[in-house]
Amino acid sequence: MRYFLLIVFVSIARVILAQEEDYISDSLLLDEVVINDISEEVYAVGTRIKTISAKDRIAEGSSSLANTIAENTSVFFLQYGAAGQLSSINIRGLGPSRSSLLWNGMEINSFSLGQSDYNLIPSSVFNNVSIQYGSAASLYGNGALGGSITLGNDLNDISNNEISISQSIGSFSNYRSSAHIQLINGKLSSSTQGYFQNSENDFPYQLADSTIRQPNAAYKNYGAIQDFLWSVNTNHKISFSGWYNYNFREIQPSRSNVSNQDDLEDENWRTNLTWNYIQGQNKLETSIGYTDDRNLFNGSSEVRTSRWYASVKGEKALDQKLIGFIGANWNRLIANANNYEGQITENRNDIFGGVFYAPLKGVNLTFTARQPIVDGDLKAFSPSLGFESKIFQNDRFTIHTLGNLSRSFRLPTLNDRFWNPGGNLGLNPELSRNAEVGSKLRGRWNDVSLSLEANYFHHLVDNWIIWRPGGSGEDEEGNRISFWFPENLREVRSQGVELNFSWNHKINENLNFQSNLSSTFTKSINLLPLNDLDRSVGKQLPFTPLWNVNLYNSLKWRNYCLGVNYSFTGERFVETNNELDPLPEFSLINLSVASKLDFLGQDIETSFRINNLFKTDYQSFESRAMPGINYEFSLQLIIQ
Repeated sequence: MRYFLLIVFVSIARVILAQEEDYISDSLLLDEVVINDISEEVYAVGTRIKTISAKDRIAEGSSSLANTIAENTSVFFLQYGAAGQLSSINIRGLGPSRSSLLWNGMEINSFSLGQSDYNLIPSSVFNNVSIQYGSAASLYGNGALGGSITLGNDLNDISNNEISISQSIGSFSNYRSSAHIQLINGKLSSSTQGYFQNSENDFPYQLADSTIRQPNAAYKNYGAIQDFLWSVNTNHKISFSGWYNYNFREIQPSRSNVSNQDDLEDENWRTNLTWNYIQGQNKLETSIGYTDDRNLFNGSSEVRTSRWYASVKGEKALDQKLIGFIGANWNRLIANANNYEGQITENRNDIFGGVFYAPLKGVNLTFTARQPIVDGDLKAFSPSLGFESKIFQNDRFTIHTLGNLSRSFRLPTLNDRFWNPGGNLGLNPELSRNAEVGSKLRGRWNDVSLSLEANYFHHLVDNWIIWRPGGSGEDEEGNRISFWFPENLREVRSQGVELNFSWNHKINENLNFQSNLSSTFTKSINLLPLNDLDRSVGKQLPFTPLWNVNLYNSLKWRNYCLGVNYSFTGERFVETNNELDPLPEFSLINLSVASKLDFLGQDIETSFRINNLFKTDYQSFESRAMPGINYEFSLQLIIQ
């Protein structure tokens, strides 16, 4: 079957490239979607995509990507302590290694761990942050089971020269500085950004009958991003992006072991060069890139992974109802670690493609597929079929229904296969069968607009990889040792409902009220026992809340904004049998005030935030203290 579909893809590509190019205008309109560049989101029909714009991030201050996503969605993050500590994403209860993070189309999850730390990434340096919920392996590749996060900067909208400088100061010696210079000179656009943040993180918390200051939780983060865009002519564009990021943090100890003084250092280099060719509806895009990731634990245990990347993809509109794309990419991985037996090299390639078909006005269908190839071996073929249909429309309301069926995959990580001792070269990829169905309502009357979305999702993951004890062997000196090792042992089912509601009321010319509510119910359980004594079957996976809710209300008057953010996180079990007391549910309320003023013809933006307004004592991760009420003030000067 997979070989047949590959042949079909090649045939489609030949047809696409053979077509004449004068069927339609330069901008193809397919039911409210305008296609100007090759965009994976166009082919993600039947899934939900949330875009977090710059205006949605007002008054966030020194927010990390984890905070930005958490405050604008009901996505759950497992926070291993206070700000600056590890923050792992968990979309739809499938865990942090089953979501994909992409920058300019390149996956930047750690190849050794299979996940990313969202606290290492400042959100303010990106003007494009979007979340695709559910399976997207056919579009984005390895690991995109629960969802995909895409980051980037679009320089096409730069119309003037601008310099912005910002400074933030907050509780527990938290300081952040950043600068941004954007320039345009004819056909060349440039964006240069730098950032620096450090914090002592020495917040007080209650331990037994005494109040102590949190030890060993300080962190420092700095970096720079450079983006160039050269619009050679109406048909050709060349863009370059470079990103350097450095982070050092003391690893926050548990309440029961405050003397622990571990630390972790992370350093990342990422570059990407892209050429775009657009001729009517013929589009071709080629990219090359390089990433280098290094982390150092306690100054001695180092893992370093570099990756060379190349990609090519083309798109063609056959007529006003049908477009298609096809592409391929190549990744060359080189990894070194103290616990690997020598240098690890691996080639990961993908062939992918798809079609978008609009047979009737208001009806969209897509079929996409991807074939991964690892060191010459065909791995998990991943197709996807999506639909969306407009079922009702009048002067005030529009209702759509949508759905998607897909198969997705996750390759074992480098640590899963090569860690010594314990790595298992015989691991199979995790395979997930996915289905979702939903509807969305859009309404507008007078000065009110609203949106209501409801989605049901179902994921069934086979070959779920877990690490378990029981391995034994000998160390270099011939001593008997025992260790943990990974196996394909679990079958996991995750299902639930996502509800999203937004309301915007323009009360008058100066006053506007907006409310956004997001909630997710997730039942994620194990279906297979490890042995006769395993009591985890049918139990909720650890650190996966049944309910996660986020509500943000804002009131804007002229250039001032008052925002209130409420979040609720349900109880979470800390082990697979669900027999120990779970971490209790908790609610947090954050308050923000922001303003934009004119000073001598230049803009000054200020914001003041109060986090954890009611001093809630809570835990995100077991036995890790979290700060009580804390404050942050930010000032930004924009010079044009």
